[in-house]
Amino acid sequence: MLCSENTQPIPSQAKQTDMDSSSSHSWRRPHASIERLLRQLVRNRLGPLLRLRGQTRHLSGTIKRNESRLNRLEEQLERTESVLKRPSFEASMTMDQAWNRHPGAPLIFAQHHLPACNDCAVRFDETLAEAAEAYQLDLDALLLQLNALFTAG
Repeated sequence: MLCSENTQPIPSQAKQTDMDSSSSHSWRRPHASIERLLRQLVRNRLGPLLRLRGQTRHLSGTIKRNESRLNRLEEQLERTESVLKRPSFEASMTMDQAWNRHPGAPLIFAQHHLPACNDCAVRFDETLAEAAEAYQLDLDALLLQLNALFTAG
């Protein structure tokens, strides 16, 4: 009899097939367990790192917002300092002080007929407030014009 006529499998072949199927089945279970363990280990190790990354991103955003606020405050401070440092005309300063404070001041006084009044002499020791009252000038308008000398180019 030839092997081709034999319809029954050879016992060694049948055992091999059973072993293949049982071995692949037995490998699936440990493989799944190992995968679960590895996933758990990775989660345990990466969890704190991922939380730190989130906190770092949050802090980075906070730092950028605070830097932006700080820049705006520094700009405001520079503008305020420039205003504070700028000389100005005040009602309490004498005519002489005001006259010499800025080269354009005599022109403003001339527009208000000070001190070139033909009928009277402005005393250079009187204050701007006293001169404005004595000569019926709008003190606020006078000070505004005089202080504009410092803001104009």
